[in-house]
Amino acid sequence: MLISTFAHVKLGGRNSKYFRELGYDISNFRNAVLSVPISDLQKNSHSKVFVKCDYCEKIIEKEYRAYLKERNSSIIKKDSCLLCHVLKSEESNLITYGAKNVMQVDSIREKLKVSLLCKYGITNWFFKKDFHKELQEKLKNRSEEKKKFSLEKSRKTCIERYGVRSALQMKKTRENLFKTIERGSKQQNKIFEMISVFYEKNVVKKNFFYERLSLDIFLEIDNVKIDVEYDSCYWHNPISDRRRDEFLKKNGFKILRIKSRKKIPEMDMIIQKINYLLTTDKKYSYIILDDWDEEEYKKLRKEE
Repeated sequence: MLISTFAHVKLGGRNSKYFRELGYDISNFRNAVLSVPISDLQKNSHSKVFVKCDYCEKIIEKEYRAYLKERNSSIIKKDSCLLCHVLKSEESNLITYGAKNVMQVDSIREKLKVSLLCKYGITNWFFKKDFHKELQEKLKNRSEEKKKFSLEKSRKTCIERYGVRSALQMKKTRENLFKTIERGSKQQNKIFEMISVFYEKNVVKKNFFYERLSLDIFLEIDNVKIDVEYDSCYWHNPISDRRRDEFLKKNGFKILRIKSRKKIPEMDMIIQKINYLLTTDKKYSYIILDDWDEEEYKKLRKEE
């Protein structure tokens, strides 16, 4: 719903004549800002107006021409914010196709298959060569605004459906996710066995879930929480690893990272590093084995 009654217009060569013909005295307003009623705005005006979302009642700002375009192109004469756009789309699809999602309509699905078959020789996007690589590249190059929008949309959906901000905060989801909790790399399992033997009277867990993270090995001794991570070049990203470590440190964890391709450090070396974290104020330590390639670690991330 449009709630603005006036809008600010920057006068220039293109719109000066238009407002002069409407009776505005703009002789002293060239290149200035003029306040006019919404009804006097041109249909292609870039002026900002305030609109109330008809679903969540959030006040949003958009260009007047965008407001008119959305109104005229939709059979649902409602306004929506970015997060509620899905609700508007579902309502429109129900009227047009009788389903919330067009992909629930058999005729639409068949039409899409025929189109894909004619253009690309496939019946599903997932069969397209390099589809996953193109998708990753597209997601990687998203703007910060789109990333923030996707995150807010995901959180809103989870709150509406499950009452939590993340599906992983649900016990059932965590149980399903970690049904294969005994699985893991050979290196992770071996390190877990060594730590479990040495600290058998303390809390030692594998694939321990905390917030949205799964910790390779969780160790708690005298109220000191330690996350032991086994890193390989391919499956780890230096940027996300750093962000992850900072998050855990802020939440009272200490981190030990073991960096290697396939090798496992000696038990004495692991225990020494853990004791170092237990007896000092340091929150981070690492073990780097001789088969670790730091340049490859960084290069692989850049290529993705």
